[in-house]
Amino acid sequence: MFLGLVAVCLHALLLHQWIDISSGQNLNFFNLLSLAVWLVAVLLLVMALFRSVEVLVLFLFPVSAISILLVLRFPEAEIIQTTSSPDALFHILLSVVTFCVLSVAGLLAILLAFQDSLLRRRQSSIFIEKLPPLETLEQLLFQVNGLGFILLSALITTSLYFYYDLLWVSAALLQKTLLAATAWIIFAVLLWGRFVWGWRGRKAIYGTLIGVVLLFLAYFGSKILLRALH
Repeated sequence: MFLGLVAVCLHALLLHQWIDISSGQNLNFFNLLSLAVWLVAVLLLVMALFRSVEVLVLFLFPVSAISILLVLRFPEAEIIQTTSSPDALFHILLSVVTFCVLSVAGLLAILLAFQDSLLRRRQSSIFIEKLPPLETLEQLLFQVNGLGFILLSALITTSLYFYYDLLWVSAALLQKTLLAATAWIIFAVLLWGRFVWGWRGRKAIYGTLIGVVLLFLAYFGSKILLRALH
C-alpha cells in the first residue's frame, strides 16, 4: 500500500506538469487517458482500505506505467482555457470522474468473473484467499455501479443542457451522447434487475462490462478512429 501511495503521488506530479501549463490546460488524448488511469488507481487505493482488492491495485501499476510512456512518446498539445470556460471545466472533470468510477466497476466485474470461474471449477488458489467473499465482491460491484449511474445521469443531463445546440452540428458529439445514453440504459436495467429480481452472477458481470465498453467508445473511440485514419 505504501508503494502504491508513492506511485500515485509521483504520477500526480507528472500529470500536473503535463496538463497545467503556462498557456492553459493541455488536455490531449494521452494526458486525459493517463489522468483517468491515475484516478482509477486512487479510487482502488481508497477501496483497498476497506476491501481486499489489492490484486486490482497491483494490476493497475503496469497500466499506469504504460499510460505515462504513451504521454512521453506522443507529446501533443490540445490547449483549453478552462479558467475562462467553467462550463467546459466542469464537464471535463465530471466526464473523467464518471468514466473512472465505472472503470473500477469494470475491473471489479472482471475480478468477479475470474473468482466465479475458479469457484465453479472448485479450484483452490492463494488468489481467491486474498479476495473478499463472492457475495461481498458482488455487493461492492453494484454499489460502484450505483454511484457510477448517478454520475452518468448527471453527465448526460449537463451535456444536454450545455451542448444541446452542438449535438446537431457535431457528429462526434452526437455519437458520444448516443453511446453514453445506451450505456445509461444498460446500467439502469442492470440496477433495476438487481433491485427487483435480485440479479447477480453473470448478468451483473456481462451487463457491467458491456456498459463500460460503451463508455470507453464514447470517450475515446472517436479519437482512436481519427488517429487510425491519419
